[in-house]
Amino acid sequence: MGAWYARNIALFGGLFSPGGAKTLWLANYDQTFIFPSDQLTLQSWAALGLNAHVRIWWDALVWNMKNALAVQGELFLFLLILPGLWMLRKERAVRLAIFMWIITLGIMTFVVPLPAAGAAFCTLPQPFQPVLWARCLLVCRLSSAWVYVCAIGTLKGPGLFLQSS
Repeated sequence: MGAWYARNIALFGGLFSPGGAKTLWLANYDQTFIFPSDQLTLQSWAALGLNAHVRIWWDALVWNMKNALAVQGELFLFLLILPGLWMLRKERAVRLAIFMWIITLGIMTFVVPLPAAGAAFCTLPQPFQPVLWARCLLVCRLSSAWVYVCAIGTLKGPGLFLQSS
Protein backbone atom coordinates (compact mmCIF):
# COMPACT_ATOMS: atom_id res chain seq x y z
CA MET A 1 0.00 0.00 0.00
CA GLY A 2 2.96 2.30 0.61
CA ALA A 3 3.71 2.57 -3.10
CA TRP A 4 0.06 3.33 -3.83
CA TYR A 5 -0.04 6.05 -1.17
CA ALA A 6 3.24 7.52 -2.48
CA ARG A 7 1.69 7.66 -5.97
CA ASN A 8 -1.43 9.38 -4.61
CA ILE A 9 0.67 11.93 -2.73
CA ALA A 10 2.67 12.65 -5.89
CA LEU A 11 -0.43 12.96 -8.11
CA PHE A 12 -3.05 14.40 -5.79
CA GLY A 13 -1.14 15.82 -2.84
CA GLY A 14 -2.83 13.47 -0.36
CA LEU A 15 -3.21 9.80 0.55
CA PHE A 16 -6.48 9.42 -1.35
CA SER A 17 -7.76 10.54 -4.70
CA PRO A 18 -9.90 13.69 -4.71
CA GLY A 19 -12.99 11.76 -5.78
CA GLY A 20 -12.86 9.34 -2.84
CA ALA A 21 -14.45 11.65 -0.29
CA LYS A 22 -17.06 12.76 -2.80
CA THR A 23 -18.95 9.47 -2.54
CA LEU A 24 -20.90 11.20 0.23
CA TRP A 25 -22.51 13.42 -2.44
CA LEU A 26 -23.72 10.69 -4.81
CA ALA A 27 -27.28 11.22 -6.01
CA ASN A 28 -27.54 7.86 -7.82
CA TYR A 29 -25.37 4.78 -8.20
CA ASP A 30 -24.30 5.67 -11.75
CA GLN A 31 -22.47 8.71 -10.39
CA THR A 32 -19.99 6.31 -8.80
CA PHE A 33 -18.27 6.22 -12.20
CA ILE A 34 -18.50 9.94 -13.01
CA PHE A 35 -15.36 11.66 -14.29
CA PRO A 36 -14.29 14.21 -13.38
CA SER A 37 -15.73 14.10 -9.89
CA ASP A 38 -16.14 17.89 -9.70
CA GLN A 39 -19.87 17.47 -10.34
CA LEU A 40 -20.27 15.71 -6.97
CA THR A 41 -20.81 18.53 -4.50
CA LEU A 42 -22.81 19.19 -1.37
CA GLN A 43 -24.93 21.63 -3.38
CA SER A 44 -25.86 19.01 -6.02
CA TRP A 45 -26.65 16.52 -3.27
CA ALA A 46 -28.80 19.00 -1.33
CA ALA A 47 -30.64 20.02 -4.52
CA LEU A 48 -32.26 16.57 -4.64
CA GLY A 49 -34.56 17.44 -1.76
CA LEU A 50 -35.59 15.55 1.34
CA ASN A 51 -38.04 13.20 -0.43
CA ALA A 52 -35.32 11.87 -2.74
CA HIS A 53 -32.94 11.34 0.17
CA VAL A 54 -35.55 9.54 2.24
CA ARG A 55 -36.27 7.26 -0.76
CA ILE A 56 -32.54 6.57 -1.21
CA TRP A 57 -32.10 5.80 2.49
CA TRP A 58 -35.17 3.55 2.54
CA ASP A 59 -34.01 1.65 -0.56
CA ALA A 60 -30.54 1.25 0.99
CA LEU A 61 -32.01 -0.04 4.25
CA VAL A 62 -34.19 -2.57 2.40
CA TRP A 63 -31.25 -3.67 0.24
CA ASN A 64 -28.95 -3.96 3.25
CA MET A 65 -31.49 -6.03 5.17
CA LYS A 66 -31.87 -8.34 2.17
CA ASN A 67 -28.09 -8.74 2.13
CA ALA A 68 -28.10 -9.44 5.86
CA LEU A 69 -30.70 -12.17 5.39
CA ALA A 70 -29.42 -13.76 2.19
CA VAL A 71 -25.65 -13.24 2.32
CA GLN A 72 -24.65 -12.82 5.95
CA GLY A 73 -27.36 -15.08 7.34
CA GLU A 74 -27.25 -17.51 4.43
CA LEU A 75 -31.07 -17.66 4.52
CA PHE A 76 -31.47 -20.71 6.75
CA LEU A 77 -28.77 -19.76 9.28
CA PHE A 78 -30.58 -16.49 9.93
CA LEU A 79 -33.32 -18.48 11.68
CA LEU A 80 -30.69 -19.95 14.00
CA ILE A 81 -28.64 -16.78 14.47
CA LEU A 82 -31.44 -14.75 16.05
CA PRO A 83 -32.33 -17.20 18.85
CA GLY A 84 -28.62 -17.85 19.44
CA LEU A 85 -27.94 -14.15 19.84
CA TRP A 86 -30.92 -13.81 22.14
CA MET A 87 -29.78 -16.70 24.36
CA LEU A 88 -26.26 -15.29 24.64
CA ARG A 89 -27.23 -11.62 24.70
CA LYS A 90 -25.42 -11.04 28.00
CA GLU A 91 -22.03 -12.09 26.59
CA ARG A 92 -19.73 -9.15 25.98
CA ALA A 93 -18.55 -10.47 22.61
CA VAL A 94 -22.12 -10.86 21.39
CA ARG A 95 -23.10 -7.38 22.55
CA LEU A 96 -20.04 -5.87 20.90
CA ALA A 97 -20.66 -7.71 17.63
CA ILE A 98 -24.32 -6.64 17.55
CA PHE A 99 -23.39 -3.04 18.37
CA MET A 100 -20.72 -2.92 15.66
CA TRP A 101 -23.05 -4.56 13.12
CA ILE A 102 -25.78 -1.98 13.85
CA ILE A 103 -23.26 0.88 13.54
CA THR A 104 -22.09 -0.58 10.21
CA LEU A 105 -25.70 -0.88 9.02
CA GLY A 106 -26.37 2.73 10.00
CA ILE A 107 -23.31 4.05 8.20
CA MET A 108 -23.99 1.99 5.11
CA THR A 109 -27.64 3.06 5.08
CA PHE A 110 -27.48 6.76 5.91
CA VAL A 111 -23.93 7.97 5.21
CA VAL A 112 -22.99 6.06 2.05
CA PRO A 113 -26.25 4.43 0.93
CA LEU A 114 -25.51 4.10 -2.78
CA PRO A 115 -22.19 2.22 -2.53
CA ALA A 116 -23.83 0.01 0.10
CA ALA A 117 -26.62 -0.88 -2.31
CA GLY A 118 -23.91 -1.81 -4.81
CA ALA A 119 -22.87 -4.76 -2.60
CA ALA A 120 -20.56 -3.02 -0.11
CA PHE A 121 -22.79 -4.20 2.75
CA CYS A 122 -22.21 -7.81 1.65
CA THR A 123 -18.51 -7.61 2.48
CA LEU A 124 -18.18 -4.98 5.19
CA PRO A 125 -19.79 -6.96 8.07
CA GLN A 126 -17.74 -10.11 7.39
CA PRO A 127 -15.67 -9.72 10.59
CA PHE A 128 -18.87 -10.21 12.61
CA GLN A 129 -19.99 -13.37 10.82
CA PRO A 130 -17.97 -15.87 12.92
CA VAL A 131 -19.59 -14.45 16.06
CA LEU A 132 -23.02 -14.73 14.46
CA TRP A 133 -22.55 -18.17 12.91
CA ALA A 134 -21.07 -19.67 16.08
CA ARG A 135 -24.35 -18.90 17.85
CA CYS A 136 -26.10 -21.23 15.43
CA LEU A 137 -24.27 -24.17 17.01
CA LEU A 138 -25.86 -23.46 20.38
CA VAL A 139 -29.33 -23.49 18.85
CA CYS A 140 -28.56 -26.71 16.92
CA ARG A 141 -27.24 -28.33 20.09
CA LEU A 142 -30.29 -27.36 22.13
CA SER A 143 -32.64 -28.40 19.30
CA SER A 144 -30.93 -31.78 19.08
CA ALA A 145 -31.27 -32.23 22.84
CA TRP A 146 -34.95 -31.33 22.65
CA VAL A 147 -35.56 -33.85 19.84
CA TYR A 148 -33.63 -36.49 21.79
CA VAL A 149 -35.68 -35.88 24.94
CA CYS A 150 -38.91 -36.06 22.93
CA ALA A 151 -37.85 -39.32 21.27
CA ILE A 152 -36.15 -41.08 24.20
CA GLY A 153 -37.65 -39.27 27.17
CA THR A 154 -34.42 -38.54 29.02
CA LEU A 155 -31.01 -36.98 28.61
CA LYS A 156 -29.21 -39.76 30.47
CA GLY A 157 -26.79 -42.01 28.66
CA PRO A 158 -24.77 -41.60 25.46
CA GLY A 159 -27.15 -39.02 23.95
CA LEU A 160 -26.20 -36.28 26.41
CA PHE A 161 -26.18 -33.05 24.41
CA LEU A 162 -26.23 -30.45 27.16
CA GLN A 163 -22.80 -31.00 28.67
CA SER A 164 -21.07 -27.84 29.72
CA SER A 165 -18.05 -27.00 27.62
